[in-house]
Amino acid sequence: MWGKYLKTLTVLTFLIFIAGCVTAPKKPDESEIKALEDRISLLEAEVLKKNSEIINLTNALEKEKQEKKELLATVNKQKEQIEGLTEAIQEQKRKARSKTYYKTVMKVQTALRNAGFDPGTIDGQMGPRTREALKEFQKANGLPADGSLDKQTWALLQEYLETKK
Repeated sequence: MWGKYLKTLTVLTFLIFIAGCVTAPKKPDESEIKALEDRISLLEAEVLKKNSEIINLTNALEKEKQEKKELLATVNKQKEQIEGLTEAIQEQKRKARSKTYYKTVMKVQTALRNAGFDPGTIDGQMGPRTREALKEFQKANGLPADGSLDKQTWALLQEYLETKK
């Protein structure tokens, strides 16, 4: 039993010896504390500055997003207007071609009638009677009789427009 106490006593003595060897932490002096406080103040000021920059950048980003949204709306509106105008122009071209076609067919019918080939009613429509009269005119003038208005046929027909106005 004494051996157990002796062991415990030896361990306690050893621990006291070690504890005495360990030095207590050095207490910082006031100048070191002041330097650290100053450094903390500078760091806090930098954090505030960076936060301000982040807020400004966030606001600028939001403003740019809004401007982009407005520009996209304007572009889409202009795109719709362009599509509408393009459609209107195409419709006018169709009408102009339709009028041109109508007038050309009327001239062809008039020229055929003046040349002695009956196209039927002069109505601006390239119907079966007009095609048949055109074929007969082409055959009579030594042209391929296909009933279509080619350059040669039109050149010959124009002579009958000028003479019988």
